[in-house]
Amino acid sequence: MGRAVLEPRVLVVQDEAIIAMEIEDRLKSLGYAVAGTVPSGAEAVDRAAELRPDLVLMDIKLSGEMDGVEAADIGDRFDIPVIYLTAYADDDTVQRAKLAEPFGHLIEPFEEGELHSAIQMALYKHRMERRLRESEQRLSTTLRSIGDGVIATDNDARIRFMNPVAESLTGWEAAQVLGDELAPVFSIVDRETGSPAENPVTRALQEGTVVGPGDHPILVARDGTERPIYGSAAPIRDEKGNVTGAVLVFRDITERMETEAQRDAALEELRKAHQRLERQVAERTTELRETNELLRREIAERIQTQEALQRTNRELRLLDRASRAFNSTLDLDRVLVAVLEEVRGLMDVTGCSTWLIDPATGRLVCRQATGAQSELVRGWPVAPGEGIGGWVVRRGESLIVPDVLADERHYTDVAERTGLELRSVLSIPMGGRQGIIGVLQVVDTEVDRFDSRDQLLLEPLAASAATAIENARLYEQVRAGHERLQALSHRLVEVQEAERRHIARELHDEVGQVLTGLKLLLESSTALPPDARSSSLSRSLALVDELVTQVQELSLDLRPAMLDDLGLLPTLVWHINRYGEQTGIDVDFKYLGPERRLDSEVETAAYRIVQEALTNVARHAGVSEVTVRLSLDQEMLRVQIEDQGAGFDPEAALAAGAASGLSGMEERAILLGGELTIESAPGAGTSLMAELPLGGPLAEEEDSR
Repeated sequence: MGRAVLEPRVLVVQDEAIIAMEIEDRLKSLGYAVAGTVPSGAEAVDRAAELRPDLVLMDIKLSGEMDGVEAADIGDRFDIPVIYLTAYADDDTVQRAKLAEPFGHLIEPFEEGELHSAIQMALYKHRMERRLRESEQRLSTTLRSIGDGVIATDNDARIRFMNPVAESLTGWEAAQVLGDELAPVFSIVDRETGSPAENPVTRALQEGTVVGPGDHPILVARDGTERPIYGSAAPIRDEKGNVTGAVLVFRDITERMETEAQRDAALEELRKAHQRLERQVAERTTELRETNELLRREIAERIQTQEALQRTNRELRLLDRASRAFNSTLDLDRVLVAVLEEVRGLMDVTGCSTWLIDPATGRLVCRQATGAQSELVRGWPVAPGEGIGGWVVRRGESLIVPDVLADERHYTDVAERTGLELRSVLSIPMGGRQGIIGVLQVVDTEVDRFDSRDQLLLEPLAASAATAIENARLYEQVRAGHERLQALSHRLVEVQEAERRHIARELHDEVGQVLTGLKLLLESSTALPPDARSSSLSRSLALVDELVTQVQELSLDLRPAMLDDLGLLPTLVWHINRYGEQTGIDVDFKYLGPERRLDSEVETAAYRIVQEALTNVARHAGVSEVTVRLSLDQEMLRVQIEDQGAGFDPEAALAAGAASGLSGMEERAILLGGELTIESAPGAGTSLMAELPLGGPLAEEEDSR
């Protein structure tokens, strides 16, 4: 059976041999490798240099010239964490021990759990400090190599860092000004007035926001050289969000301003030329307007004006009725049919239809149609980009086709499907808040049936139809979401009741029986002679131990306390080892990503998903090993459990609900905004993948570092 825990090597420094042997036995029982045991501080230094252990357990009080506090410089010399062990110590030794800054401190005697926790925390703290030092080195190298000047200050605006570019621009060397105030080194004046300009670092520290240096101020170097600059100052925050300093980034923009001056001169010449052209166009436009006015008065006739007014009134009535119909109900199909009938009657055409994009396939599907052979067109799918409607969707602009027989974009199957020889088509895109969602199309059997006036009539109608369609879809989404929420609430109640039944059953069947046996044993012991009571008392204590063990197991099954105290990874390691001991199944566990705490809800969901998946493997898979993988990046925690066992039908298992446990895992992922994917088939093994979004805590932690 494989173990998922590594075995750190520990050096024990203890001058009492019996205590040293006891500590060594405890370490081995906890799964640690003992690199060696030495009785003095001097030997501890030599063995640490030779063996390079992962951790040193150091007794403060050691015989010889070097006590444990003096020997603790092992941590600094060899980069090894040190934990102090002591049963007593005088005040002076305690104060010296504090100054040595050990990674942990244990008071003898101590429990194995305390020793294990202290070692784990010391190793974790040591890894984190090493990574922090490496991160600081990388950051320093990066800042020194970038092309902009960079100056970092503390909360009092005193210089703490200065890269070579900043040295070159200001004329000051970093070694000369570290710890000095920023203002004399980064001296800026207003470009127009020459008066001192406000230092952006001061505002960044006061306001806690990113601040620019104003309208290209002038940087006055140490030797009096003046350069126009551009840059900004940003606050530096600690892990609690408190402002601890600021970073200033700036660059020399002399060449840029010279280029801008040349550009402004060219733009001025272009503006003057444009003004001359506008005057010429205006003069010509005036001449054309006067000519057009004369022509309009000559050809305008009363009957034409009346017909135009009548058509306009009919169009306005259509738009008004359509708008009221769209706003009156969410029964989209009924409204579309009514509006399409109005359009067909007003324009006296062969047919009208609305075509919507299927989000799943991208195909254009006829939602509603009126006119000849409309029942054959309704529900007709067209491949993406095909036909006149597909062209309109792709381009997002209206299209008038005078004769479809002369247009290669026409879908030739129309005549075969409907038996109609259509000739003219007017297709209008329906654009909503999310872009083009379909087309409104009018067709006729006459050639050159439509013009720009028809297009102007239908474009606002198509826009209203698009809005109505989106509103109806949003209503359907809200309704579906409400139903989903009700189902999740019902499922939550079922899970709570199932947990209560489980606890009650465990208390009654296991704990209750032990308590009953203990009560009977204690009652019967009162009637026993004194020499027989000792045996009865021993059996009673054994029952008490059994009862304590059952209560502890019940508590761990409900929720292990270490999930809140130590986090997800230590808890999973503990659970996997316990699972292997209980089931005999070898768990191959690996983790990829930074070792840090996540949001409590994410850690709980990930732990429960692994716990339930491993339980299902033990119950149903029939395997001797299973693989568990966790990977973490800045946005997502991914959990994958795979086995090569019996497999099953995922759809049937999810339909079983609480009986399979899969629905509970799926709901945990969904409640965090993630998803659960299951790939399995009878006899083909099972692969379960849960993707859990972090939602912000990891990103915030990265920013604070």
